[in-house]
Amino acid sequence: MTGLVAKMLAWQLAVTTLFAAAFFFASGEMHAIAALVGGGIAIVSSMYFAARTLAVPRDAGPDRMLAALMRGQVMKWLLAIVMFVFAAMHLGEQFLALILTYMANTSVYWVALLWLPAQRGN
Repeated sequence: MTGLVAKMLAWQLAVTTLFAAAFFFASGEMHAIAALVGGGIAIVSSMYFAARTLAVPRDAGPDRMLAALMRGQVMKWLLAIVMFVFAAMHLGEQFLALILTYMANTSVYWVALLWLPAQRGN
């Protein structure tokens, strides 16, 4: 499963880079920075969630696994909220670039679901 996580994070980095470049050429440096921050929020929160949930041993019971998933998701949301508030305070005029890049990175999760069946066979 860690291969899937690495692949997903790599795709999030690629999406962030693509959006930052597009915003740089379309709207300038500050919008590119905002896009990088939006992508960074998605990547950091994804890395936190992955680290939190993958820390549970495979032989742990379902209750323990579910608890780790729930705590990881709640903490991921709280972490994202704190980062969004900080970003909005400093990049308010470029917030659209930030949120669009974050949303694009979030869509990587949906694409990752397509990779999941292929990962099970490995």
